[in-house]
Amino acid sequence: MTAIETIFGIMSRPMRASTAALTASSLALNDADNSVAHVVCLIKDGTITKVGFLVTALNGSPPSYNVGLVTVDASGNPTTTPYGGSAITGWVPAATGWNWITLSTPATANAGDFCAIRIYPGVTPPDGSNNISVGESDLIDGSGSTGNMVFPNSQRFTTSWLKRGGSDPIALSYNDGTIMGYSVDERDDYAFNTTSTPDEVGNLFTAPFTFTCNGAILGLPNWSSGATCQVILYDSLDNVLKSVTIGDEDYLGTGDSFIRVYWDNQILTSGSQYRIVLKTTTGAGVNFNICYFDFDVAGDRACVPDGTTFQGTSRSDAGAWTDTSLRLYFISPLISDISVGGGGAFAYGYAG
Repeated sequence: MTAIETIFGIMSRPMRASTAALTASSLALNDADNSVAHVVCLIKDGTITKVGFLVTALNGSPPSYNVGLVTVDASGNPTTTPYGGSAITGWVPAATGWNWITLSTPATANAGDFCAIRIYPGVTPPDGSNNISVGESDLIDGSGSTGNMVFPNSQRFTTSWLKRGGSDPIALSYNDGTIMGYSVDERDDYAFNTTSTPDEVGNLFTAPFTFTCNGAILGLPNWSSGATCQVILYDSLDNVLKSVTIGDEDYLGTGDSFIRVYWDNQILTSGSQYRIVLKTTTGAGVNFNICYFDFDVAGDRACVPDGTTFQGTSRSDAGAWTDTSLRLYFISPLISDISVGGGGAFAYGYAG
């Protein structure tokens, strides 16, 4: 056994546990130079075939925009020069929501290269009546602040390039399905109590290796005074393996909270299915809230750590579970030991 303490799944990537929807903050690309970009250091060699981003508003009849993967200059700002032999692709907006755009010529990626996903006006500039808006970084994993930068970073151009902490809902995809960035269609929260349908929510997962689970971490934006909830680990037969009750806001606090709880060690077996969930224990009007990501297609879950290993799950009144491939709740198991020698390895899908 290898002694560690790590987070397995979505919560291993720091994110905001906020009630604000991704559509609540956006930048309008409504003139000849407004632009957004996401700058990354590429994770591996390969072929990048798609870039994508969240369109939060579509006004009038927007013209064609330029979309592509570009180089960055000496200041770390995006250029208009295509990266890796790719081509800038013309794209005419048709709908709000998540949009994947296939590059007309793919990019040849080299691990360690810096480049940027960029969306900017085409030959015919948009205007105040015909344009799109795209989601911004402060609603995923950063504050949108221009101080204390993190990398990868998001940038926007109105009169000059402005680097922003955190990641916009912008991503790139290799031809093998590896995603860098956040291919997220929406972020919201679910407020529930014992009268709600469902009254248990969390994630279903298959253990890719045998490991020891000693607790859980979850993202809770807020909850009602006096609300209590159980964090439960189930096996595939709905046996309760471990549980702990939480809810005293006097010492846990409320508002954009990340709660880490522990229980006695529980060995989870490679190839077996488990559920890690919240079950509310207080009645009407006394809500617990948990954040979640929604996705346009199931494969987009690969943008978060081990996202394709997990999927949303819920049920009401201890009935049958409903599994949801287009949702991930902000809850993950904690790992204290991993069995090595013949087992698998971490399969992190998030890379940026």
